[in-house]
Amino acid sequence: MTQTASQSNYYDLLGLSRTATAAEVQLAFRRCALALDPARNADKPEVAAQLRAFTRANQVLSDPAQRAQYDAMLAIDLSALWGQVDARFFAQTTRYTQALDAVRAAIPLAVEEMVLVLGLATEHAHLSSYLVGTDVGNLIRRLLAEVSGQPLTYRVINGATRHDWETLKADEEAGRRHREALQAGRVAPPPVGTVWESCQESLNRAWEGLGPRSASPLARAQFVQASLKDIARTAQRARADGATDEAVTHQIDRLLARLAGLLTLDPAILALAYLRE
Repeated sequence: MTQTASQSNYYDLLGLSRTATAAEVQLAFRRCALALDPARNADKPEVAAQLRAFTRANQVLSDPAQRAQYDAMLAIDLSALWGQVDARFFAQTTRYTQALDAVRAAIPLAVEEMVLVLGLATEHAHLSSYLVGTDVGNLIRRLLAEVSGQPLTYRVINGATRHDWETLKADEEAGRRHREALQAGRVAPPPVGTVWESCQESLNRAWEGLGPRSASPLARAQFVQASLKDIARTAQRARADGATDEAVTHQIDRLLARLAGLLTLDPAILALAYLRE
């Protein structure tokens, strides 16, 4: 069996059954780590990410307490879990009308690293901000802990299927690998002509830099404000370099769509904010 870092759980990743012993876990990890020895895969930048995934799987499955917690998470019925959170949220909430709509529109897609991934279909993307507000977020996290018995947190993505989540993960991982390669000097920085790519890299770095603060409305608003200014500056530079209005508009739309995907917002909302800049 060929393992990849995108496989659904740590057992599958290491090619193990759910009943594997600690010794079998260690043996599987050593086999995978040997196959991914960086010294023998210097021309494969994706190896570092795969090795990190295998290392994390080994850490969790080798620790009895972490493994028991992880096994409990694998046994959770996500639809039933979120259904219980929805019911309790409704019972405890009297003033978050749109937040109620957002909770009911959210689709549980996966649990990874103690994070419940919630998706919103395109027609419900405008509700995302109601899921990440401080008060609502604290309530959801408390209810998740009550229902699951685990210290779960959550994130919201733009998409309604597991495939959407896997695609986003792959994009995020590709972006991270590219930035690592840039920092290590393995790839050349983008030439002046690719100002739009540079702008997108800057946007991605800023978003990743938020970390847990991405749940803060103020931090998100500051991120949007800075990103829109960066896009506007890039547009000015592109026009100065001779780009046509059509080409500039296309690139602005592309970056606004990327920004909307990160924030799980309707791109039109960001476009309106951009026009006000």
